[in-house]
Amino acid sequence: MIHRCSLIICTLAISGCSGDNIIDPTLLGETFTGITYTNEIGEIVGAVDSTDWNLTQSPVFPRDSGSILLPSKFAVQPAFPNPFSASIKFKLELPIATEYSLRIFSSDGKQVHSISGLSDAGVVAIEFSAERFPDGVYRVVYKLRTLPRYGDLSGHGDIWKTANPQDFR
Repeated sequence: MIHRCSLIICTLAISGCSGDNIIDPTLLGETFTGITYTNEIGEIVGAVDSTDWNLTQSPVFPRDSGSILLPSKFAVQPAFPNPFSASIKFKLELPIATEYSLRIFSSDGKQVHSISGLSDAGVVAIEFSAERFPDGVYRVVYKLRTLPRYGDLSGHGDIWKTANPQDFR
């Protein structure tokens, strides 16, 4: 599905877990070193894990003054709020139409959910409902499929589901 606006909010409910999908360690990059703490509007409010939410090298797309609302490069913002209790949001900045995927893995390396889509250029906000998942740390592995000359951009980030996230902010 191609979205035709600059801000898209997708609300996703968990339809079930798949225990058959085990994580490929090469997709994880670094081992777990912590999380980036964020509030309900995405501001960083505590510790920052510098290995999280960084894309591989993004090309820069020059913009004229008429395209101020479009990002000039690909970016993935830290998930928010983090830690969280029921749902968490992911924000992608896409300078061109892009196919994206987010795969969510439990601490034992099993894929528990995946989210994918196709979006026009702009900012895409995706809300992930994790009410049925146990408390714990999860790894999000994301991939952005761009134009063939740029290749795929990828990275990872860690999220923390807990019954009392306010205790950690």
